[in-house]
Amino acid sequence: MKFFTITALALLIFGFGCQTTVKESLSDQETPSEQQTEQLVSDVLEQPNFSSSDYVPASAHDVEILDLDLDADGIFEKAVIYKIDDVVYGRGSNKTDIEYLRVYRWEDELEWNSIKEDQRAEDTGGGQLGEFCQVEVVGFETISPKDYLLVSKCHAWGGNEGYYLFGELPDKPGVFDDLAIPKAYLNEDKYLTEEGDEFLGLESVDTIESGGLIERYGVACESKPDTYGHFGGDEAGYCRRLDVLQKFDGQEFIPTIYNGVNPVSEVWSLYMNKDVGFQIQYPGDWKTSEYFSEGGKFSAVAFDSIAVVTSEEYRTLDLAPGTVWIFLEEAPIDTNMETVEISPGVLAKTFTSKCEDNCPNPWWLNKTDRRYYVNGIAIVFAYSNDLEDDVTFQQQLSDILSSFRLVSGN
Repeated sequence: MKFFTITALALLIFGFGCQTTVKESLSDQETPSEQQTEQLVSDVLEQPNFSSSDYVPASAHDVEILDLDLDADGIFEKAVIYKIDDVVYGRGSNKTDIEYLRVYRWEDELEWNSIKEDQRAEDTGGGQLGEFCQVEVVGFETISPKDYLLVSKCHAWGGNEGYYLFGELPDKPGVFDDLAIPKAYLNEDKYLTEEGDEFLGLESVDTIESGGLIERYGVACESKPDTYGHFGGDEAGYCRRLDVLQKFDGQEFIPTIYNGVNPVSEVWSLYMNKDVGFQIQYPGDWKTSEYFSEGGKFSAVAFDSIAVVTSEEYRTLDLAPGTVWIFLEEAPIDTNMETVEISPGVLAKTFTSKCEDNCPNPWWLNKTDRRYYVNGIAIVFAYSNDLEDDVTFQQQLSDILSSFRLVSGN
């Protein structure tokens, strides 16, 4: 937000014969507060009119217009997305939807100028590439008041081709372009190793509240894809996961890699549930069991170093089925719950309770109930109070929790 000085603002308003009103609104203060100044300026500052008919063809459909403030000056830029039926020539005549993305900025208080242009096609007609699978206005409020445009591109045959983040360049005020996001963990051919035997497939990219992006990849470890990124015949699919946290400090993005294999042990197993949308790792020698409703829907999963309860016991007994218990439940409305980052970019509401006497449920006597809530998923650690000071046990639970990831569904 650009602020007028109080002197300039006073002259502007006095020119309209409103001297008494201004003095009263400031309650006889010689200098207004920042909030008062911002409110007075916003009353004067008006958004310029943007007529979509001037910038979107009459034949367009699926039109979407997004407001974003790329330089935090209080005047919204406009991101315009629309599709047009077209005929692409090259491999015969193939009718397809061409998808356009334009970003317009009000410049010199005269006109709307285009500062970003991109386009895709929704199918493979004429050898076109694909579609925009994500166009989203994002921000890093803890770092900067500016908005950015996050754009992901998908191949026509499926799969995320890549993404970019458009905005005002940190070191060049007034210049708008794609921000530089490092891929230092890749060789020049975009593989993890020089041999090119670990191909990355981008699954999703999201912002994190602490300021930055989280990239989630699948890693194909045994063979390179063909020209179109396909793994044909008996070639391997993704054999592990790799997350990259791109932390933004206001000037640059700094990547940190989190491999899909937990570093605390070489013998850990991975549990993934794409229907619910999460994955978690646990020691390979632990027992595990899934539980389902009578209709066959997922109800819970449990992990324990000794034993987990049977499905019949889970349905009939009121107890935790294992040391680690994950099920579907929204976080209770409790203002005292703490928010913590349990893994890269994943925030959870948490609380801990202990029962030492007169427990409503006797099973919880002398036990600790530590819970984390993420996107309608409850992660419960249930254990004896005696283990609260067991450093090795607590570190193991911490390692399990830090491996939790949200994943894309089917």
